[in-house]
Amino acid sequence: MSELQATATALAIDWINAIDRHADLMIEQLPERSDEEIVEIRSAARAGGRALWRIEAACDAAILDRVKLRGGRGKKDEEAVGVDAAVRKVAADLGVTPRTIYQNAQIHKTFFDQPQETTERAFSSLGPVDHLEEKEYFKAALRSPDPHETIEYFARQKAADPNFSTGDAWRIVKNREVPALQSELPPIATEEVMQSWRAWCRACDDLIKRVPRLYETIQYAIEEAKYIIEIPAQTVQARIIDLIQNQEINELDTIAGAMSQHREVVRVWLNRMIEEGILSHRTQTLEERAPGARGPARTYYKIA
Repeated sequence: MSELQATATALAIDWINAIDRHADLMIEQLPERSDEEIVEIRSAARAGGRALWRIEAACDAAILDRVKLRGGRGKKDEEAVGVDAAVRKVAADLGVTPRTIYQNAQIHKTFFDQPQETTERAFSSLGPVDHLEEKEYFKAALRSPDPHETIEYFARQKAADPNFSTGDAWRIVKNREVPALQSELPPIATEEVMQSWRAWCRACDDLIKRVPRLYETIQYAIEEAKYIIEIPAQTVQARIIDLIQNQEINELDTIAGAMSQHREVVRVWLNRMIEEGILSHRTQTLEERAPGARGPARTYYKIA
C-alpha cells in the first residue's frame, strides 16, 4: 500500500470512528435543539446508517473477491486456504457469520456494483431506491425471482406509503414463495415420458435399418437422452449442481430449460445457492462477446 493510499484509508476510518465519538454528544444536546433541527438530525442519521451498511457490504464483497483470488481452485479447506475456510476465518475475526459475508457481498454486487451494460435489467442508478434505508429491503429482494424489479417495487411502495415496512416487504416476497433448495423434484421418467421414449427408440431403430450410416449419430443421441431420462428424484440443489458440474449447463435459461422450470423461479434458486456459497457466477466479458452483439451480457454459474 502506498503512503497516499494509507493516508486515504486512515482518513476514511477516522471519519467512520468520528460518527461514533460524536454520537453521545449529539444525543446529549438534543433537548437544546429545535423541532426542525431534531427532524433534520434524525433524517441525516438514517441516511448515514444506510451509507455505513453499504460500505460494510462493499467491504465484504472485496473480501470475498480477494479470498477467491488467493484461494484458487483445488485448494483444500483443511489447509485453511480454500475459499470457505478463508471466509470462515475472516468472519471469526470480524465476529460475524460466514453467511453474513456472503449475503453482504451479494447485496453489493446485485444492487450497487453492476454497470448498466452488464445487467439483465437497466439498474445502475441509486436514485429510484435511495430512500430505502434499511438493508432488510435488499435482503428480501434477493429472495425474489427478480431482485431488481422487486427492489424498485419496494421503492415505489415506500414512496407512496411511508409506513411500508421491511416486514411488509418480506410478506410480499413470501407470497411469491419459491420451493426450498432441499425440496424434491420428481424423477424424469414418468409413465408418459417412458411411452414417448419407447416409441422414439423404435423410430430410431427403423431409421438405422434404412440409413445404416446414421448408427453412431443415433446411438449417441439415444445415450444422451437415456442419461437424462434416468435421472432419479433429486433435490433442487442436487439437480442444479448436476447440470452445472456434469452436463456443463451453466446459464440461467439453459438451466431453466433443462429443469422444465420457469426462469424466474430458477433465478431465485441460483441466487440462494450463491448466497449460501454453493455457487459463484461471472458476467461475460467484452472480449467473449461476438462483435456487434446486442442485449445483456451472459451470466455463467459454477460450483464455488
